[in-house]
Amino acid sequence: MECKEILEKLDMYLENRLNDIEKYRIEKHLEVCSKCSKEYKELKGVFDLLSSHPVVLPPEDFTEKVMNQIKIKSKANNIRTIIIKKWGISFVAAGLLIFVLNTSFGYSTEDISSYIYEKPLSINSQITNCLKEIPSVVSRTYKKLDFKQIKFFKNK
Repeated sequence: MECKEILEKLDMYLENRLNDIEKYRIEKHLEVCSKCSKEYKELKGVFDLLSSHPVVLPPEDFTEKVMNQIKIKSKANNIRTIIIKKWGISFVAAGLLIFVLNTSFGYSTEDISSYIYEKPLSINSQITNCLKEIPSVVSRTYKKLDFKQIKFFKNK
């Protein structure tokens, strides 16, 4: 027997599930092959460790509880999937609508970006021009005032 075949059958050998001929062939191979012998010793250690511990039995309703939890999670996932599909379709539709509206008016991206850059500059210059005129307007108004006709209230 080759090492690959021996390694595949080691667990069955340890569980005593092989016929006498296969057991004999594995034993003879383990006597001459150090690699397979090492693997056998490690696997036997695991089997011995597992067999030394008592078997723990689950509660009687364990399977039922697990299946109920699976159903609950499945329903929650179905609801979440439905919501995601509906909102996902809505977002895709909205994105396509925005794309179509942005490209259907014939403006290039350069036009849009220059408009975005130049429009605030023109608004800024309009505000600056208005602010520059304020002192002259105040000065003209002040000169037109006749202080003799203005009556100031006195506190009594």
